[in-house]
Amino acid sequence: MNSPDFTTAVSASPGKPWEEEWDTVIIGGGPGGVSAGIYAMRTQLKGLLIEKSYIGGQVSLTNAIENFPGFLRVEGMDLAQRFDQHLKLFNLPVWNKTVSALHPQESGGYLVEVSTGEKVPTRTIIIASGGSPIRLPAENEEKFYGHGVSYCAICDGHFFRERPVCVVGGGGSAVQEAEYLSTICSRVTIIHRREGFRAQPAALSRLREKPNVDFKLNYVVSEVLGDDTVTGVILKHVQTGEKEELAVAAVFVYLGRQPNTDFARGVVEMDEEGLILVDRRMRTSLGCTPACGHGSA
Repeated sequence: MNSPDFTTAVSASPGKPWEEEWDTVIIGGGPGGVSAGIYAMRTQLKGLLIEKSYIGGQVSLTNAIENFPGFLRVEGMDLAQRFDQHLKLFNLPVWNKTVSALHPQESGGYLVEVSTGEKVPTRTIIIASGGSPIRLPAENEEKFYGHGVSYCAICDGHFFRERPVCVVGGGGSAVQEAEYLSTICSRVTIIHRREGFRAQPAALSRLREKPNVDFKLNYVVSEVLGDDTVTGVILKHVQTGEKEELAVAAVFVYLGRQPNTDFARGVVEMDEEGLILVDRRMRTSLGCTPACGHGSA
């Protein structure tokens, strides 16, 4: 049997989705939402996927992925493009909008409201809205956001070639993106608030072997320095309170993610962090409305 020709697939236009009734609306275009969309179309449901930015979600902003079945190593953007082509092959309409609210209807079904005011009627909803980066809790973070403070190394790292940068965090994303930055920046300093790392040991071992990577452990960034752009950071030792200055041209932040679930507050049950509570079959408190990915617990 011949393989599908992904290269010739084209996007299905959503038209005016608020004027149609859908079998299911999928909120989010990351791996969970894409998988739901493929299965919806394979079962011949009339489905619509709403994604506020890019198909692939966080995948599209990741340098390389080494734990996705079938790929020993794949660039994040390449995998995201494959997701997109797969959706096009099944003719799933994708609407680039931000969901702002859910409105359950007494007669059954829902209205999915987007930030521009349109309300899309649907029988069911699949919530796969993912999460957003946790912002760096440091003075001047907002001032220098987009001017040296970044949450995406693959997006902004090339602006700082052959210059010193720092990476804040100790999880898998921090270590992975620090490894990428070490290939283009003159020096990379990992700033982590504790001794231990949540990242996979193999990835951490590779990073420690890099000659241009330093580690500042038991430190946090208390202030970002600069004029028009970042010139450095003030580090604070978490135990002694001692402060020191580190000269860098950019700060890449990987402190985790917070769920994109505000649109569902008051509609489905959540925990104190905003994660949607689901049972072992991934059903929310609404029963037939499932949730998956970084937005669920």
